[in-house]
Amino acid sequence: MAGCVNNASSEEVNKELEKNINRLQDSVLKMEEKIDAQTATIKKLEERIASNEKTSSLISDSYAKKTDLTYYDELISQTMKSETAILHDAKIKGDQLLLRITYAEKVDDDQAPNGFNLNQFEDATLSIDKKKPIYLLETPSKLVRVEWKEVMNESGLIELFKNDGEVVFIREIYIP
Repeated sequence: MAGCVNNASSEEVNKELEKNINRLQDSVLKMEEKIDAQTATIKKLEERIASNEKTSSLISDSYAKKTDLTYYDELISQTMKSETAILHDAKIKGDQLLLRITYAEKVDDDQAPNGFNLNQFEDATLSIDKKKPIYLLETPSKLVRVEWKEVMNESGLIELFKNDGEVVFIREIYIP
């Protein structure tokens, strides 16, 4: 009988051990699932951090470029001769863009609604080839380079930048 009691006791111990092993295996599986989920979360967060760093870098670069553009705008304005003109209309004729303009001079006037008056003095038609860039206002503070067809429907105040008397580029001037 003593052997039977030991056997029964061994079986009970084995069953208890199996239960404990099964519980431990279940716990390990659950922990592995949690680790997998946390690893996936960490990966997503790392991707988000990388994306934020890239965005931050782009914003910094964009700010630097805007600062540089302001600098270049001042530099161009101070080193190149420019003339102000009123653009009446534009037509494409062959490989030329014909701009019908009136040359004008901006005169500061605190009493004027926009802070200046225009003294108009000469009508002209300019012939511009495709190599000359034209920049129009997309917003009051953003100039974008445009194709000729986009100039066709425009009118307003423009600045003609010249080098040795030849127009090298044109930009629209914001009128408040």
